[in-house]
Amino acid sequence: MGVTSEAAAETSLRLIDAPAVLMVVRGMILARKVPVARTIKPVTINQDMKALVCGPEISTNYLTAYLACAHNGLFPLIDAAGHGTRRLPTERWRELATAVPPLPEQNAITRYADRVTADTAAAKDRADRQVSLLREYRVRLIADVVAGNVDVREAAASLPEVDPLDTVSSCEAAAGSA
Repeated sequence: MGVTSEAAAETSLRLIDAPAVLMVVRGMILARKVPVARTIKPVTINQDMKALVCGPEISTNYLTAYLACAHNGLFPLIDAAGHGTRRLPTERWRELATAVPPLPEQNAITRYADRVTADTAAAKDRADRQVSLLREYRVRLIADVVAGNVDVREAAASLPEVDPLDTVSSCEAAAGSA
């Protein structure tokens, strides 16, 4: 459940109508990337974020995708506060030149980007689920071995002897031949 308009009215919170583009402008995450997202419901934010509300000449979807791809242009504008927290001062990114094609072209660009990235996103989601299941399996297997529910001595005895240094050199050789 989000913040109600009544709660916002009784506090200093400002309710930002959807759709809006949210961008992190302060925090340690800025050492790695500049997170950008699009809202689908009214939200409130704290001082570590900025909300960009688009006018009729720019699509929120387009601006979100544009800023997400503009990491290399935004990253040099980030500095560090005295205690090491990263920040992206508004005066630095506010004046950045932004390509704003006509609205139909913005919509075509975002539709195309969504289409070509959908397969990659689905593959990433599948891989994330598989990694999660493997981690669960590992935890359960360790618990079963420790509890004596699974005897791994026979399986361990049948494994081939592997020299870790040979594995590294064969991986390097395979990488060099690729």
